[in-house]
Amino acid sequence: MLDSAGVAHISYIVRRGFVDANGTVHGSGLVYQRVDNGVLSQKINVSSGSFNTRMQLNSHNQAVFARETEIFLNEDGTQRERPFPKGLQLTIPSVTAKDSWKKMILDLPAAVDYRLTNFIYENQRNRYHLAYGDQDAAFLRETYLTTNPPVTPESPLVPFPAGVGHRLWYAYSDNVTDAQGNLKTKSTWQTSIIDNSGNISENEFWTDLVLDQNGTPFAASFRYATDAQGIQQGTSNIIGKFNGHSWDLQVVAGKTTGASPHRAGMGSKLLIDDGGGFHGIWDNSPDKPIDGINKPVPGEERANGTAMYRYSPDGVSWQAAARQVILPFSIEGNCRAKIHNGKLLLMVLGDARDARVVFSEYTFPAPTDNLFEISSDKMFYGVGETIRLHARLQGSATGDFYVVVAGPYNLDNAGNLVPVASTFQNYYLTPALAWEAFSDLSTIRPVLNSFTLKTLSLDFSFPMANISEPFDKSGRYVVYSAVNAPEQALGDFLTPIYSYEIHICNQPNCSEL
Repeated sequence: MLDSAGVAHISYIVRRGFVDANGTVHGSGLVYQRVDNGVLSQKINVSSGSFNTRMQLNSHNQAVFARETEIFLNEDGTQRERPFPKGLQLTIPSVTAKDSWKKMILDLPAAVDYRLTNFIYENQRNRYHLAYGDQDAAFLRETYLTTNPPVTPESPLVPFPAGVGHRLWYAYSDNVTDAQGNLKTKSTWQTSIIDNSGNISENEFWTDLVLDQNGTPFAASFRYATDAQGIQQGTSNIIGKFNGHSWDLQVVAGKTTGASPHRAGMGSKLLIDDGGGFHGIWDNSPDKPIDGINKPVPGEERANGTAMYRYSPDGVSWQAAARQVILPFSIEGNCRAKIHNGKLLLMVLGDARDARVVFSEYTFPAPTDNLFEISSDKMFYGVGETIRLHARLQGSATGDFYVVVAGPYNLDNAGNLVPVASTFQNYYLTPALAWEAFSDLSTIRPVLNSFTLKTLSLDFSFPMANISEPFDKSGRYVVYSAVNAPEQALGDFLTPIYSYEIHICNQPNCSEL
């Protein structure tokens, strides 16, 4: 973690002889170091134990730690009997002594366990934010969904019935430290439940917690759907917004209209840019993509899921958000991502078939760039489902707006789109918002003439999958959108040509994003 002076702060767990502040030797502990102008500081022992830890920096660029812990002592200082109760602990830097910390056990609602997932320190309000799970982590690590094989032939499955997993909690406090940073004797924590389903797995406990520009918390989490026998019924990604007292929750990936288990939402990550826009990343691994496979990685037979990027202007309007496939394989763990100098920097553990760590870099359009992007509320549609086409506008140029749909396509063995010869057709959107077939690009008309771009997001067309033109056949379709110079021949474009794929199934229930 980099501070305001460019110094890097690093913390990690060691498993070796670890000497704490009292001189007691432990088998493991938390170590902290700094890197200043390429010079690595000495190793500083913070606290003992191999507990899950998160680090933040306070207003003085000092490291603050939130840790899971076991409570060994009673309030009077006497030793407790095993099993030791679990808890969460803050490790706060001393105001007077450099590289020295004081510990505080948090007073939170009773739980079987406290599984720390996220920690944020908010300088402006001197507020501490936490997200955590509340079930027996050791037990949940031994659960495997009954659709999966056992780890070894001798290892029987331990089902994961609905509701036995973590509930996801949020807690915050404004009185952990005073204005000078001194640890207070007693802190008060306000708590609320983000997700009460009990369907968050320990083995894939992938959540995120961010604050918007007003300090409002937003949370995302990967969640299972299982039945009473522990058989998987799919997965989803949930995003919640804290309203000051409770959480407004929605499922933004993995919703299903029917019987097919859906698999989406792994590795969920939220980012907020300087303009207040939200950027979401998560996995989509449908059981039944339109033609049996997703687009393969070049040189490979087939792919197994995709990494999806989503943009939302407010962190709430995700169903109408712009979306894009950014990696041609599944995300198999937490995403690491950052927005830096107008770019999305992304590192993921990806691809269930051939695990790899992948670093990718994507350039965002600048806030003043001219954009006209058409997407939809989903990517996969079953027969008869309504397709909500969505327009995202940005910029200030005045021009003619064009929307074209081409399809249906299938994929060849190399993953290339191949027109379905017997049914392929091009359509454009007319000023009356009707779809008209064409074969000569020079004959099409803009949907809007001499219209000026501005920041705008709206749904504008609602065709039905496998019923309404231009999406009246099963297959893949590509939607193109661009703004051309007013009253000029096509080719003098004022925006990039944006393309977006829609998949139409030949059955009522189709895996969907």
